Amino acid sequence: MSENGVVASEQIIASEIEKLKLLTVQVETFVDKELAHLDRKGFDGRVTFNDLDGAVDTLDEVACKYICLLTGKGYSTLKATVQFDWKKVFRVPLQKPPA
Repeated sequence: MSENGVVASEQIIASEIEKLKLLTVQVETFVDKELAHLDRKGFDGRVTFNDLDGAVDTLDEVACKYICLLTGKGYSTLKATVQFDWKKVFRVPLQKPPA
């Protein structure tokens, strides 16, 4: 978290906030003008799915780091994970129980 690995550094936190702002500025402007408010002037920039994907991945990485720092619980990612065999319900009526 810090230069010495012991405390949370204000400089590192500020640089990560700035990194997130730089990655999301175009996406945020697009969403604000085109989706949230339907601005008549429109959006004259360019946003790709890669821009959005990069912003989400960076947010995921930074969020996991600070969740661990603040709560002591570690996550490798915040992405949704299937935690059970959801297809089982479709197989059960089609299979005979083992003998």
